[in-house]
Amino acid sequence: MDLPASYYGKLDKSNPVVISFVREINSFIAAMKKIASSPTREDNPGYVKGIKILVGVWKKYKNRLPSKFYQEHMLQVADVLFELKFYDLALWHGYKPYLQQVTSVDFLDIKDTDHFKASFFPEDLDTDQDTLLMMIRALQGCALCTFQQVKGHHVLSPVCLYKLLHVLDLLRIIMQVFQHYDNLCWQMYNASVLIYNICRYLMTKNYSAQALEYLLWASFSIELSVPLMTSKNVPWLVTLYCAVCQCYHDNHAAVQGEVFARRALVKMNELANLEEQCGISASNETRRTYKEASIKLATMVFKRAVFEARTKAFRFKTKKNLSDIHNAPWPRNTTEQILSSLFEGRAAQFLGVLEALKNSSKNHPSTAGPEDFELQEVVLELLAAGISILSESEQKNDRQSPGFFRAVTSSSSLLDLAIAGENKVCFEAAIEFIKLLYYNKQQDAFSEYSREMLQLLSGLTSQSTKTAELELSLLYYYSCVQKEKQKAVLSVSDELNELVKTLHKYVCDSRAELDKDLVLSVMLFTWEKIVSVIGRTQRHYLDLKTLEKLIWCLSVLCEVAFTFEPCSTHHCVMIGEMTLTLGMLLENATKHVPQKCSLEEDAEDWVLPDIPFVLSKSSTTQLLQKLCSVVKKCLKTLSKGMNLMLPQDGSALIDSAFMQKYGIPSSISSCEEENDSEENVETSKHTWSTDDFLLVVDLHLHLNAIYYKALLGLKHGIAESEMSQHFKKNKVSKAIFLMQKASMEFSINSGSTNIQNQLEESAELMRRAGLEERKLYMSTVTTNQSASTNKYKGIKDEKDCPPPAPILITRSDHSLSFVPAPYYPKQEVYWYQILGHAVDCTTNTKARLGDCSLAGTGNLIPVESGRCVLKVDGLDTNQKYVFAVAAYDSQGELVGNSIGETTIPMLASPPLPLLTSWAYLAQVAFQTKQYDVARRACQKLWRHFTNTESRATNMQYELSTPRLQDATLRHSSLTLRHSFFSSIFIETDINIRDSLHFSLFSDRGLFIWEQIARLEECERMLAAIELIPWLTDPSDALQAVLVCYALVIPLIYHQVPCHPVIQVLTKCMKVLEKNLPQLKHKWTGSASEALMHRIACITYYLYKALLILKQNEKAKTVMDCGVNLIQEIYDAQNKLNNKPVVLKADPAAPKSETKMNAQLKALLGKNKVKINENASLISFSEDHSKMYEFLSSAPIRHAFQEVMRLKQKTLFIESSTLLLQRALEEGEEALIIEWEQYLMELLRKLTATNPSRTKQTSF
Repeated sequence: MDLPASYYGKLDKSNPVVISFVREINSFIAAMKKIASSPTREDNPGYVKGIKILVGVWKKYKNRLPSKFYQEHMLQVADVLFELKFYDLALWHGYKPYLQQVTSVDFLDIKDTDHFKASFFPEDLDTDQDTLLMMIRALQGCALCTFQQVKGHHVLSPVCLYKLLHVLDLLRIIMQVFQHYDNLCWQMYNASVLIYNICRYLMTKNYSAQALEYLLWASFSIELSVPLMTSKNVPWLVTLYCAVCQCYHDNHAAVQGEVFARRALVKMNELANLEEQCGISASNETRRTYKEASIKLATMVFKRAVFEARTKAFRFKTKKNLSDIHNAPWPRNTTEQILSSLFEGRAAQFLGVLEALKNSSKNHPSTAGPEDFELQEVVLELLAAGISILSESEQKNDRQSPGFFRAVTSSSSLLDLAIAGENKVCFEAAIEFIKLLYYNKQQDAFSEYSREMLQLLSGLTSQSTKTAELELSLLYYYSCVQKEKQKAVLSVSDELNELVKTLHKYVCDSRAELDKDLVLSVMLFTWEKIVSVIGRTQRHYLDLKTLEKLIWCLSVLCEVAFTFEPCSTHHCVMIGEMTLTLGMLLENATKHVPQKCSLEEDAEDWVLPDIPFVLSKSSTTQLLQKLCSVVKKCLKTLSKGMNLMLPQDGSALIDSAFMQKYGIPSSISSCEEENDSEENVETSKHTWSTDDFLLVVDLHLHLNAIYYKALLGLKHGIAESEMSQHFKKNKVSKAIFLMQKASMEFSINSGSTNIQNQLEESAELMRRAGLEERKLYMSTVTTNQSASTNKYKGIKDEKDCPPPAPILITRSDHSLSFVPAPYYPKQEVYWYQILGHAVDCTTNTKARLGDCSLAGTGNLIPVESGRCVLKVDGLDTNQKYVFAVAAYDSQGELVGNSIGETTIPMLASPPLPLLTSWAYLAQVAFQTKQYDVARRACQKLWRHFTNTESRATNMQYELSTPRLQDATLRHSSLTLRHSFFSSIFIETDINIRDSLHFSLFSDRGLFIWEQIARLEECERMLAAIELIPWLTDPSDALQAVLVCYALVIPLIYHQVPCHPVIQVLTKCMKVLEKNLPQLKHKWTGSASEALMHRIACITYYLYKALLILKQNEKAKTVMDCGVNLIQEIYDAQNKLNNKPVVLKADPAAPKSETKMNAQLKALLGKNKVKINENASLISFSEDHSKMYEFLSSAPIRHAFQEVMRLKQKTLFIESSTLLLQRALEEGEEALIIEWEQYLMELLRKLTATNPSRTKQTSF
């Protein structure tokens, strides 16, 4: 039995309980300091051991030591842990347990001052001062730890923002309560410091609107505290004032910002006058303090006053360039007059110019508009004032900075120079001003001043000036490349090379803080420039010199991108695309180099920024090694990006598009309800859409395929077992590897029997991967549901059951995150601990209490009002793990007497893109001529993306367009949609190759099952057309139209009036009409002629078929549509070829144009030659085309009379047949009956008089 410390006498250093307690605490602190100095920190196994020691110490001595002594040491340990940056431990095992001994209310749930006092100070604040200070210390410690936890995330999520706003509410309540106690003024000061730090962090994340009210509260609270309103605290108060003004400007409320700044100036003057009236002598330090305050606040006033002082008067000429401002004595304009009135000394004036220009570039963009001309003119005057200040010299013999920068010095900062009233400017401020010249589109001035500044900086050796020199050089070359003329776009210029080289030095070699916006802008611009060069050179011959430059530029640019990793989806996509393009160029380069060279270099040093790349000195092995190195780094970068983009709602566990077929929702509902107030928090600026995440996942898959292809190219240097270490237990990755292996083997020996086996194995692996993904989801849902039903079982059981398996919410290649499943034991759960290990075989599939070797396992995570997230880091990619949770009560006792249920084996990888993998298999199998495998893969995609209802077994075939699954398409990336679109054509092409070829059809006749097979393929093409709105290019539908035409050619040839064919071709005509602009400009030459021929055939078939089906109005509409399409395409081609538009047959026109006119006139009756009633058919008897035209255009009764005049001619029977056919098409049944009797009688007479007449006539 452990006796209390009082049993051994006084509570002093000789008490054995105190000695033991202090010894164990000191041992724990020493162990944690050792862990803090190690590079692994939380990954260190000692970290978990330290947690267990600390929990054991608190549990062991809580009831043996006096409460106050115990709590004081608890806070001391928390303070040490906070200094060591173990913020989680300090919060969960120090500050928060201290608060929980006083109240059960969470510190983030405090609503007002009464709630605050009732929870933490039930006996009011007039209690023991030591107890009071300890409580304040614990509250501020909780706030600090929460803030540091949020800062540890790369992204400010809505949940984190919600926490910070509650922390700010708590600090505001603390300041409001302490306002009435002068002895607690310094606690108010500390709270204001913490409010400022949190608000500055929010401002950097573009949440100035939320930060404004708290900064206002902090500044007003300091003003109302008499003990704090002294000259010593003026710098801090001015810092708060300036932060408030900046928030106003960020929120586009410049008027309120200026009013607040003027009010602050008045407050500073009042405070100075009050100290003077009290007889407090002003020291040099005090005067400096007030001078600094006045300069800072005057700058805030100037930021708006300079733009609002301009009158809106009409002027004949506005200033557009710096040259428009005349060189006259200072002050030359209104802007310089305001500068002279507000600031003393050129340094202070230059500070005001810088702040105003920074604010103008943010809030007053140079856009067209009547009001913006005034703002642009003020900007020009500010720039001119800055140039004038930089070029002035205090002494005539000043030779420190010749030329334009006679006022530049490196002695001190700009603010120190402004306080001293100097007329000098520091180098950093001058460089910042030159950059503002560029941002305000003064390119000529920027180029001139940047060259001279770079020359000055080259003679300085300090680290800050070297960084500034690199930054200015980067901006200089950036402007030079932007001014390149269009004629240099087909090659990589020297300026672009210098830009890439400088960018590499700035990002990779500089240790200073980078200008992220500038770096990202240069990267995007350079990438677009390289893409334009590649796009244009692909139309021409890509010479080796250009190829070398492109490879060098992309290699260096990729290295920059891997080093520079901002939290941006666009950045992740750009890195993936750059690496894919570099892989394409390196693959192209392998065709121009030998397999080996005499000197093999390391892949890391193969392309150096300072050494041009020479293709002739490289080998295939080097190229493939470099490709492997770049792709591997890109995969790591994309993995980091995916970790930041992972949604926390469970929607990123599985391929949601793959699971839509099985009726599974796209996200797993959280097992814990979130507070309603959290829903009102503004969505984070850094959240990403599902499309962005899916696009990065697909890029990850394609880069893995490139990586495996490069490894296979280096097969002679890498063992098969070493290759398998890259995909381990990831079946999809192994399938991609086998596909690449089959593709490479096909390029070497297309007749190899291994190709089919490898692709078959790939298909089987992906099938099994799909089953595992479904099992993973179902196990999660089952755990959630079964745990919910245990809510009532826990009341009946005498003993608590162990907790259920945890619920997976996010997964990546190196981490898995869980939340505890709903668990309702008799004892209240205070802590959760996750445990787990890797699964190497099927026998070791249970997690145990000792499985704490993985980072994150073994940590005791408190059950908070929000979500209790259990995260395990440092996992091996593509390895499987099992996990379980252990629950503990407030005394650290295991709830349920054992560890909880174990999860199924879980793969450490991002969500597997199953459908994208099936699409990739379809492409590879089709390219390697394994059509059976390709068909199966295409059918797999078809079943997931369409809902094909079973067709009724009717004798009459009815066209049925498959219905697309909108839910699947919504959860698919753009890449996957395009792949599904391609798979439709792949399967149709395979079917045509097998049994639907035109020659096979013609040889065997018009069998009904072949017609149905062709129409079923047309249904697939109609589904492809329906898919077009989900893609990026509407003209892709033209491919489906051409395939439909190829499928129904035999039906058109045999003139089969089939209703389903009419439906198909009618849809094709609508697509052609919708895409007419693309048809007119993208289809040229022979392709345009072939297209017009197809349109004519489709139009003629529809016209004839609709007339037979008695749909005359539709037939006329189709004819008009078809002829209009042909006419517009034809006219567009003539314009492109600079030929006149020919509307009728012209003997002087070229032969092709006359032929095209005849086609148009044959389709459209109104374009044919008008035949009056007096025209004679005898005159056309020698020209068959004119005779056909007469019979189709002349009034039908007049045409019959003219035919009767040909009874002695050989064309009589043919003319009569054509006329009867026309009457049938026009629905003149009465005329047919009347003429039929007359014609038959006439033919009998002719046969009787001349029997050989019928033999001489032919059709």
